[in-house]
This record gives sequence, structure tokens and C-alpha cells, in this order.
Amino acid sequence: MDTQMLKVFAERLRAHLEQHQLHLKHGQALDLIAALPGLRNWPEVNAFPVRVAAAHVNGESAERLVRRLASTHNVTVTAAALVQVLEAAAPDLGLKIWPDGPVPGVYVTTSRDAVDAAIANYEAAAEGALLYAEDAGRSSDSGIDLGENGLFSKGMDRLPSGTLVVVGPLPLTQESWSDNRDRLNTAAGLAYTSSLRIVVLVDTPLPENLHSDIDLLLRPEEEGLDSEPVDVLGVVTDNGELRVVQPFVERRMVPPTAQAFTTTQRLPQVLEGALRQAVSQRPYGVIVLGVSPSDKPRRALLEAVLPLTEHAGPAVRIQPTFRSGYGKDDTPLSPHFAGLPVFPSVESAYAHGFRRMVIESSYHGASKAMAARAGDVCFMLTSYSTEVAGAWMDAMPRHQDWPDGLEFIIALLCVADIESKKESFVVCDAFVAGAPSAPKDARVGALMEHLEAHRVVRWQDQLEPLLAERRATTAQAKKALHRHDVESYLASRKATAL
Repeated sequence: MDTQMLKVFAERLRAHLEQHQLHLKHGQALDLIAALPGLRNWPEVNAFPVRVAAAHVNGESAERLVRRLASTHNVTVTAAALVQVLEAAAPDLGLKIWPDGPVPGVYVTTSRDAVDAAIANYEAAAEGALLYAEDAGRSSDSGIDLGENGLFSKGMDRLPSGTLVVVGPLPLTQESWSDNRDRLNTAAGLAYTSSLRIVVLVDTPLPENLHSDIDLLLRPEEEGLDSEPVDVLGVVTDNGELRVVQPFVERRMVPPTAQAFTTTQRLPQVLEGALRQAVSQRPYGVIVLGVSPSDKPRRALLEAVLPLTEHAGPAVRIQPTFRSGYGKDDTPLSPHFAGLPVFPSVESAYAHGFRRMVIESSYHGASKAMAARAGDVCFMLTSYSTEVAGAWMDAMPRHQDWPDGLEFIIALLCVADIESKKESFVVCDAFVAGAPSAPKDARVGALMEHLEAHRVVRWQDQLEPLLAERRATTAQAKKALHRHDVESYLASRKATAL
């Protein structure tokens, strides 16, 4: 027996237990199956290959598994039934295609040329065997297009052992993070249960962090870095070699001790004071800057928030997507934070210790990740709304992710540019931490009313004096014009009389 056979047994056991209404994770099934060679868990399987090699599926090993199932999950099955389930997976576990090639597993790269070289190596060695590919494998003449379902296409688990499958490109961005988790875990499951070699082309804003991000995606989301890593991971070299890398992650990026970022941008004085007050009340949570969608770069003023949030440590920005933006934003990231590193997701930045994050747009799937970490992260993002209620709605569009959404608000800061033919002026609106708590279980409308009622800066308070001044100026002008008209009339009558 070897570890590959044990993985196949684990998947068979997992499928069998689902019939008993016991739904296990992949790692839990691996820990259970370690009972066959008499080991306590999967790390011991990797640590004692001699014990694994000497193991067999028989009544004695099945009894060990029966006892572990009973003690761990309170499930009762017979040893004979388990032997029957496992033996069905035992025949012909060896590779059928390219038998002397690389071991089954998941191999990643950021280079399309490396993928093309791996395809060429496979086609030369596999003597006409088919490969299955998404867009990343378009260079193959013998490739079968997986279509829009990709790895989730029917029949993937029935491909011949050793088949090459090419996946991607996978965009590592906030918008695609959850989808990538599903695709990579499906790839890992197919590699282990069906002995496939899966090459993954990745597009990432942080190539030097690729191994760490792939490793993070392949761990259970709720367990993160505390869970066991996938043990057959590798890279695709420039010449197309599929090479296993152990350990796959040698080191993880950590926040720098200092960060040099300077800006000439300043918030209006009234908002700067409000933000200082808010941060003293609630250092972590969400800061939203609402600005007018004018010709000025709409994210420029967000720079002004950075010097006021240094308590949260070094800042990073999050890659929302790789697509172009809308209107005057022709890239998904603005040039205003060029000094900050770019991470593919909130999850990635958080796992690496960063607790201050700039998210320039709220429309690319960050809501759930923000809500999960708003208790110890300072998030900064923009909104097109220049009123606090609209900015809150804009920044937190999925209210089911934020059952206590107002409790995570550090500040809603809005700046409106008002222009006329003769002049322009700025008015502000602001809601900050420290206001009375919002009603529990309130509907969205009631929460918006709460925001409006507890603003610390009101745009109406600034606009009314300006309008009053303008009305007074206009009235004076009308009086002057009227006096001028009367004087002109009297002068004309006098000239006529003469």
C-alpha cells in the first residue's frame, strides 16, 4: 500500500459515509483512513512510509477503522462492509498514461509558455493520449475543450489515470477568490482520487506570493493556516517539467516594520477632525469616503485617509478584478496608491498579517470577507454617494453579510463639489463611530434614518448659509438694478421736457 492508495480509499470511505448522513471534509477522511496502517492521523502517514507500505486491507485493519469511526463520529459499521467498500477501489491504481512521468498532483505557474512546454512534453511522452484543457491549454492539437463547466464537467473522475488536465487562467482577485477556492479544491480532489496531473495557469498581482496564496486556497476556509496543507503540490518549470515542491511554502510575506507613503491630498478640515474623533472611538472597521463622480480622479481623496489610520500598521490595496473600470477609470486600480503592495484578496492580505486595506471599489465580492474581519482590520473604500446613508448602502450592498453593519462603521465621510456658472464650493456630510447604537433587527430604511439623524457633519448646515448669502446678494443686485432703472427713467423724462 502507498499514500496514493490510501487517498483513494479515503474518498471511497467518504462517499460511503455520506449514505449514513455523515458528511466529512477531505482532511477528516484522510485522518480516518490512517487507521488502516495503524497510524493516528494523516501527518503520521507521511512520516512513516514503511508502516504504510506494509499495510493491507483485511479484517484486522478494517476493525481498527471501525473502532475509529465509532469513537470519533459515533458511526457503527461492520468490518466486512468496510472491506467490501475499500476493495472496490483497490484494483488497477497504477498510472495508465505516461507511467514513468510525474506523480499525480496539482502544478501551478504564472507562465503560459511553461504551460505550452508541459503540454508538448506530455504529447511527446504519452503517444497520442488526449489531454483536457480550459483556455490555458489552447496550444494543444490533441486537447479536448472542457467548455464553460471546466473541471466541473461530467465524467472528469472517469478519465484515464495519468491524464494531463490544464486549468485556467485563474485570476487571483477578490472577485474570483471564492470561485478559485472551489476550482482548486476540485482539482486537488481529482488529482488524488483519479490520479490526474493537473496544471494550473494563474494570473496574480503578487507573483512572489503565489505559493502562499495557492496553499491558502487549498485549506479549509474556516481553518485557514491552522489546517493540514495539501501534500502533492508543485510547479511547472520553464521547460515544462512538473516538479513537486516540498515544502510548497517556504516563507510567507509579513508586513514591513515601516512603510513610506506620502500624499499631498487633504480632507476638508471638518472631515479630518471627524475622522480623528472616530478612530479614537473605533480603530478597526470600515471607513467610506463618498465623493462626487466628477472629472477629478474619484479615488484621489481616499489618499488623505491613509495618514490618519497609521494605528493599523502597514497598508495594502486589494485587487478587485483585472477588467477595466468604468467611466474615466480605465484600469481596475488607480495610480493613487502606487507605493502600496497589491494583494489578490482580503483573505490573502489578512492571512499574511496586514490589518489596513484599501479597497477602491465595493462591487467585486469583498463584502463577506470584510464583514468577517472588520473587528480587527481597518478597511478604506470609496462610494459615489455624497450623503451618508447612500454611502453606507453603496459600501455594504450585501446587508445579509452585515447583520450589525452600523457597529462596524468607523466613519462615513462625504464630500460634494457644487458648481455653478460663477462659482463652486464644497459641502460635507459625515457619520462617525460613537453615535448611539442603532435599533436591533431594524430594517434598512430605519437604519438609514438612524444614520441621517446622528450625523456629526450635515451638508444642509453648510449649504443653507451659502444659499442665504446668495439670495441676499441677488436681492441687493435687484435693488441696485431697480434704482438704476428709475434714475434712467427720470433722466429721460427731464430731457423730453426740455
